[in-house]
Amino acid sequence: MQRIVNLQKKLQDLKIDCFVVTKPVNIFYLLGLDVSTGMIVVENGSFELYLDGRYTTHALQKGLKVSDKPLKERFKNFSKVVIEGEHITFSQYQEFCQAYPYGEFTSKMVVESLRIIKDSHEIELLKKAAHLTMGAMEKVFDVLKEGVREEELLELVKSPSFTPIIAFGSNSALVHHRPTNRKYSLNETVLVDLGVKKDHYMGDMTRTINSPFISQVKEAHDVVIDFIKPGVQLKELDQLVKSKIPLKDHSLGHGIGLEVHERPFYKTDGEKILLPGMVITVEPGLYYPNQGGARYESMVLVTETGSEVLTGRHSFF
Repeated sequence: MQRIVNLQKKLQDLKIDCFVVTKPVNIFYLLGLDVSTGMIVVENGSFELYLDGRYTTHALQKGLKVSDKPLKERFKNFSKVVIEGEHITFSQYQEFCQAYPYGEFTSKMVVESLRIIKDSHEIELLKKAAHLTMGAMEKVFDVLKEGVREEELLELVKSPSFTPIIAFGSNSALVHHRPTNRKYSLNETVLVDLGVKKDHYMGDMTRTINSPFISQVKEAHDVVIDFIKPGVQLKELDQLVKSKIPLKDHSLGHGIGLEVHERPFYKTDGEKILLPGMVITVEPGLYYPNQGGARYESMVLVTETGSEVLTGRHSFF
């Protein structure tokens, strides 16, 4: 329950008396429950869990009490309630407003700010996910041969964190290309972006071969890696890579954990300072329409003194 306690402390700092968690990944983070829907109403010193019948047995086995209060009873002691507005649907918001016509609902994504710093167990799982991801990447390149189709290589990635990007030739210029039946021609550019998950934690890496742009991209990647350490601002990393290559088609990277893309985000969290326990990606790229592109991406753990690359740096993989 330590994560619930941490959340309650955060809510006190933010002067939030009642906070409603509805995002499934946040419910998992706080209570270890893998659900598709649910609600935690968090107050100062207490919380109540609401689930439908599919998940109550699982919750009880974890020693959690499931409340059966109807919606109209859940927030009645509070005139102001903070919800996860980036997650709930408009119809859910309307339902809240109808149940509490005189209540005030505002939005703030609080749990995500706690998830930015990973604990030792999370770091271990992310290292395992990174190891599995490297294995999947190696398998894809081992099978690469003239005539193989992009979509054939897609099938090699088991327990993917996301739909892999496998792009041959000019397709590599498409940042979020989806594998097709295009066949590989010997010595043409190949860009592979994939990840494998381990116990809900995500892996993510990209490698490119046979591209005239990859050496420039890799150099920018390595310069950023060398600069990562506690106390550095995310925007400094972004500025550094832009001094090396014209990064414009996507951001330099993102946080990674229970979600492939999670805080901190380089664009919206640019002022944020790197702290030990953060796990981020570094993925500079260059893309030229109808020609091709190159991207090199690594998962990086911020340590007490610098950084640790979780997905290999000096070797091909």
